[in-house]
Amino acid sequence: MVFRCGIVGIGSWYSQAFARAVQATSRHAKLIAAAHLGQSSESVKRYTGYTREGFADEFALNLYESARDMIHHENLDVVFVCAHDAEKRKYAELAVREGCHVYVAKPLCLSTVDAQALREIGRETGRTISTLEPGRYDGAIREARTRVVNGEIGEVISARCWIQHGQPGKMDLSESVEMSPRSGGTLFTLGVYAAGLLNWLLRARPSQAWAVGGNFATPWYPHPDQVKATVVYADGRLGSCDIYFGTPCRAPAWEIEAVGTQGIIRVNQDVFEGTLYVSDSRIVPFYRNQNDVILEAIRSFFESLSAGAPPDLDMPEAIEIIRLCEGWKQSIETGTPVQLN
Repeated sequence: MVFRCGIVGIGSWYSQAFARAVQATSRHAKLIAAAHLGQSSESVKRYTGYTREGFADEFALNLYESARDMIHHENLDVVFVCAHDAEKRKYAELAVREGCHVYVAKPLCLSTVDAQALREIGRETGRTISTLEPGRYDGAIREARTRVVNGEIGEVISARCWIQHGQPGKMDLSESVEMSPRSGGTLFTLGVYAAGLLNWLLRARPSQAWAVGGNFATPWYPHPDQVKATVVYADGRLGSCDIYFGTPCRAPAWEIEAVGTQGIIRVNQDVFEGTLYVSDSRIVPFYRNQNDVILEAIRSFFESLSAGAPPDLDMPEAIEIIRLCEGWKQSIETGTPVQLN
């Protein structure tokens, strides 16, 4: 089966990333249409480099304003939700109730309540809902996790994760999908990477979250640009992370480490191994050495649909990721540890 696909929301970097990934999985899927949800061409271009029409032309798509109209008119099987963070539950629920499987750009949503509601809707309709967790598709990180599961470092005692992703640009962020004041911000933009990797490595349920954060380097950004966070798991083991947007380098970088009773395993991933420093102070990364994690994630999703199998990242795991990010956010706001129910 070749799945007929559409994209809801084109004002996100993930809109074009998903479009390219779907095009590269033509054995499984065909991208048909996109819905711009009323976002102006000027706003779409500000965040993606494309106008609304330019995006449709680039990927040969039929363009709609309404997600419901797009799904009805195009008879879609799969919908990729790249809408504003605060609206992801709404559009995911719409698509599932219209008979589509759904894949959501990270974060899945902004609360455990919404994540649990989506899980129930998926159960009720028999449709698959999943979301992007890029770290688990990095080749080196995936291999490290396999070695941990195989017992090569003994019993895992603790794990840590470090992720930086450059500074948000000095621009109007009021309509940004992931960076506006009402979006998830750092705790849900980078936090889902860290939470997903820690949960994946330790394979346990988080029970307590504690975090501190602040905006030190980017006064124009409405969220913390530096966060240090910890998690205590139900079995008493520990996880920690450093996540930040506070450096001018735009290239993402990752580091994970798991400490075991018989050894330590660590992955350092700069994503790009080439960096160009130019006279106007711009820093331009080039030559990607990380595999295409989004392509691998989308390919895995379609393979699970074709096989009638659960997705690699199922809803119970997705809920635990949101639960932990929500706990970190609450801990920063209250200055106290948060018990995760």
